[in-house]
Amino acid sequence: MKFISAMNKWLVRWTPKTLPSRVLLLVLMAVLASQLLLSVLWHAQQQRQENEGLKAASQWMAEQIAHTINNFANMQAPAREDVIQALTHTGNSRFFVMLSPQHHDLPDAEQTPQRTIVAQVLTAHFADADHPGRPAQINIHSNQPLRHPDNNLHLSQRAFEWAKRSLLVPSESAPIVTVQVPMPDEQWLLLATLMPEPYTLLEPLSFALPQWGFMAISTLILAVIVIITTRRLIRPLRQLAQAADLLGRDIDSPPIAESGSSEVTMAARAFNAMQDRLQRFIKDREALFSAISHDLKTPITRMRLRAELLEDDEHRERFIANLDELDLMVKGALQSVKDSDIHENPEPVDIDQLLATIKLDLASDSWRVRISGHAQQPFIGKPLALKRVLTNLIDNAINYGERVHVIVRERQDNLYLYFHDQGPGVPTLDRERVFEPYVRLDNSKNREGGSGLGLAIVRNIVHGHGGEIALNNHPHGGLVVRVLLPHQQAFQENR
Repeated sequence: MKFISAMNKWLVRWTPKTLPSRVLLLVLMAVLASQLLLSVLWHAQQQRQENEGLKAASQWMAEQIAHTINNFANMQAPAREDVIQALTHTGNSRFFVMLSPQHHDLPDAEQTPQRTIVAQVLTAHFADADHPGRPAQINIHSNQPLRHPDNNLHLSQRAFEWAKRSLLVPSESAPIVTVQVPMPDEQWLLLATLMPEPYTLLEPLSFALPQWGFMAISTLILAVIVIITTRRLIRPLRQLAQAADLLGRDIDSPPIAESGSSEVTMAARAFNAMQDRLQRFIKDREALFSAISHDLKTPITRMRLRAELLEDDEHRERFIANLDELDLMVKGALQSVKDSDIHENPEPVDIDQLLATIKLDLASDSWRVRISGHAQQPFIGKPLALKRVLTNLIDNAINYGERVHVIVRERQDNLYLYFHDQGPGVPTLDRERVFEPYVRLDNSKNREGGSGLGLAIVRNIVHGHGGEIALNNHPHGGLVVRVLLPHQQAFQENR
């Protein structure tokens, strides 16, 4: 179970992430698997045919050797010597033959399946032949200096010379087959010959370098074609992803081109239609909230004037307080709509300077803010919107935590801002709920001012810049608000 889990983690880690690389990997694996399978099948077929031909050639050679041995066995000893001398001078036989007073152990070559086939065919033939009391000694030798121990005769050299005399063109690496048979008069006949063409190597059939080169070249060509094709195919998908990312920051971004395959064109057309509906919805929402805000101002003002005419001071103060709260909620809702609707043009923003300005604006309360770290480069964003985010988070930290430590960090392509206050923190279950509009926690209900829209506005602006915001309680007390803002040069270029 652990092994399977480890393998899954390894595969997830090393599996390509992009679509072109995954398609390329799958195609190459399929091509290599198919080529290897076809090569193995071809190799098996060729090897089978090679072995069948080798058996036939070995059988023919065994018959010729047996016929030669029988002829010498039926001769008298002096006649054998005369025939061998005649053959030595005329060279009209493909076998090198010599007589020896005894049998000699000659070194065998390393066994291979092909050499085993030859030895088995020769052994079976001589075992079935009628040679009572004269068992044959069969050996297969590699192409090396093979010398006879009696007269220091160079057998391998003589075998090649006899092969040339019989109009054969032997291979330099052809193995030598020797057969030693006892004659009736206690002489030993040694016969040496080369394997006939095309079975001169007796080595297993293997993949040659040109075959591997052909596989490598064909795979490389296919890889180039797959890379070019997949890049052309996914280009509209990449544009669609970029447009979707830009839509989250700019609802008025231009529509994407409806081109490519039918599926991509359909997706682009649906995306443009969705963007058009969102634009109409937001414009209608702006108009509705503006109308509501305008229409509510008049009755609230009238009710405030009438409340001033109340004789009961207690009822008048409560009534005016309710009207102030209603007016604050209306202004907060309208401000939330305005802040969420980002029409401001992005430009380089000096975060360090912006924090210093906010701290300076606090005047006598500036001691409550401590800033450490600095941004290494300007951030491409919307200045006023970013100032609202920083101001709101600093004000909240001061209101609920007395003081705040702002930490600026730059890591890779992201800008991190940490706001650590000295307050009571936020319960785990409420960390997501505080971002909802009009939500204020129990420990903040008695605070003066505020409508519960601050963090909702902050999150909308942060998300509009492609960033993230999260709340966490610090182990030593207080709340830490983490804001992540990605550096996106394309954000400025696409606008």
